[in-house]
Amino acid sequence: MEFFLRQLKLAYVLTQPCPSIPIEESSFDQVRAINDQIDKWNDDDYFCRNHILSKMTDSFYDQYSKMSKTAKELWDTLKSVYQAEEASSKKFLVSNYMDFKMTDDRPVSVQVREFQLIANDICAAGAIVTKLPPTWKEYRNKLKYKKKDLSLDQLMQHLHIEEETRNREKKPAKETIVKAHDLREADVILGIKIIRSQHGIILTQSSYIEKILIRFIDES
Repeated sequence: MEFFLRQLKLAYVLTQPCPSIPIEESSFDQVRAINDQIDKWNDDDYFCRNHILSKMTDSFYDQYSKMSKTAKELWDTLKSVYQAEEASSKKFLVSNYMDFKMTDDRPVSVQVREFQLIANDICAAGAIVTKLPPTWKEYRNKLKYKKKDLSLDQLMQHLHIEEETRNREKKPAKETIVKAHDLREADVILGIKIIRSQHGIILTQSSYIEKILIRFIDES
């Protein structure tokens, strides 16, 4: 969303307050220029706030539209809610990890697997990112600076897609090999003129048109 707002040149209202007219004496032109800046800021703030709200469901729209008057107020509220939910989710995982206890009424292997899944979601994704090979350095840094932590499953999906992309880029383009015998057949069937030059082989149908004209003259 922030990238989208930057593209629209509206994101500045999230960090820059609305301009104000200075208390000291100002010239008429200065006051008019500041008023223009204030009008622009208010317009951009209105559009920015409504762009953010437009991405919400109806229930969230009703809730957050009443909680904020400016785009910055709305943005800060959403950030605090998101960060609180993210921290709560991590605390919940850590709590499950610390409180995990095995019982005698279930297979130990099953319980170990459950415990491993909890541990994986907490730390395994980060550990895997640090162990990526040197050629993945740029992609590794990209993952490290993602604002939202990835679960192990999400990370595996990202790595799979990235690896498939790299494999496709490594495959050399298939070259079409045309044998001289095939070219001679093409010349007979289609009347294609074959010209060899320093740039390669050039095919032209001008020979085809020439043969038709010669045949037409002979028949007449």
